[in-house]
Amino acid sequence: MKDVFSLLVILIPLFTTAQTGPAGIGTTDGTSVLELWFDGQDVNGDGTNPVGTVTTWADKSGNARNVTENIANVAAYSNPGVTFNNTGYLTGSDVGLPTGNASRTVFVMASSPSTPNDDLLFFYGNSSSNNSFGVLKRNNGGVRFFFFGNDLDDAGGWIPYGDTHIATSTYISGTPGSRSIHVDGVQTAAGTPSATPNTTTGTQGLQIGGWNSFNLFSNATISEVLFYATDLNQAQRIIVENYLAAKYNIALVGNDVFNEDDPGGGDYDFEVAGIGQASDGSNHTNAQGTGILGIQNPTGLDNDEFLIWGHDNQALTSNNTTDVPSATVTSRLSRTWRVSEANSAGTAVDVGSVDLQFDLSGVGAVNVADLSLLIDTNNDGSFSDETPIFGALDLGGGIYGFSGVTGIEDNLRFTVGTERIANTVPTLSQWGIIILMLSLLNLAVIGLSKSKPSLAFQK
Repeated sequence: MKDVFSLLVILIPLFTTAQTGPAGIGTTDGTSVLELWFDGQDVNGDGTNPVGTVTTWADKSGNARNVTENIANVAAYSNPGVTFNNTGYLTGSDVGLPTGNASRTVFVMASSPSTPNDDLLFFYGNSSSNNSFGVLKRNNGGVRFFFFGNDLDDAGGWIPYGDTHIATSTYISGTPGSRSIHVDGVQTAAGTPSATPNTTTGTQGLQIGGWNSFNLFSNATISEVLFYATDLNQAQRIIVENYLAAKYNIALVGNDVFNEDDPGGGDYDFEVAGIGQASDGSNHTNAQGTGILGIQNPTGLDNDEFLIWGHDNQALTSNNTTDVPSATVTSRLSRTWRVSEANSAGTAVDVGSVDLQFDLSGVGAVNVADLSLLIDTNNDGSFSDETPIFGALDLGGGIYGFSGVTGIEDNLRFTVGTERIANTVPTLSQWGIIILMLSLLNLAVIGLSKSKPSLAFQK
């Protein structure tokens, strides 16, 4: 067993702003290489999905490139995504998307019925040769990655049709450059374009589920579309594909690193994110994703090593007072996280110590001296027999960090505890006495203004 915790003396430079995009790749403020994010579990972009017809699919990238129906009733929401009916498409602006032969990567996660049609999934540009960019399901069940007339085909990426698959298409800038297709984590096609692409924008716009130039539409259910204005490196691609596989409960054929999403792992498949280094030496070392946990700065990261995590979707409240080390911790977050620290074959590895940061701005007041990190080191599903790790750092803005953590290993769970919550969250009877005393002192208004959330991390 590794040492549980090593607190570094020089603290300020260790933590940097974590990447909050899907899987922790890119950010969602419109300033990163993440250009588009259409999420099939959050179609409205506010944590909800429409009932029936999808009139608008919100873009969560921060660029506000929402897509709307070109005619009425072209698609409907049906978990796990947006199902098109082969009559039209969702469309929006493509201004600002990569043009010419700039590098780019698109992930399209979809299923398609067994029809002889081509199903257009993602498109922008125009119908002149080499001027478009898109992905479709071919009528024989294959995948086509195209610049229109300059196509790369995979023969069987969408077979069987009814299953959900992840198609990743990457173009690396050059003259003419290079491109590849990965399906469910395995490269299925690669090659050099016959001519240098010259993608344009501002004419036909962005289109999801169709292409108006050829009246080419779709019967597919599209679960997610992620588009990056760069050729994501191998490590980043593997992390994103593991995020998608966990989120939509499918099995990757290759590079299936994260197994905590399996029922045997406890279904820790919410807000999955990760760091790691691929076999080609490319890496990604700072990630948060859409959750409150960010991990960065691995000290022993080698080729083909990843640390990917997800949580159990329990509430972000500190009212678990039973499963805690009773001598020093009185309460912990109900939510717990679990990690896969493994290589592409799923074998356990060691990425070294890491820095953890938790955004606790939404759980009430926090006293940093009372915070602790709880790791289920013996993997028995309980924190009550563990030794809490103190020494949290106040990073500002409601974010608290633990530096140089070495106790988080493959398959282990962890969460955040607080030391003296019993002394800091008054009972109702205690509040009654306090309010009465303040009333006698003519300070009732001040007392009410200082009411505290009942689930606070506070001394």
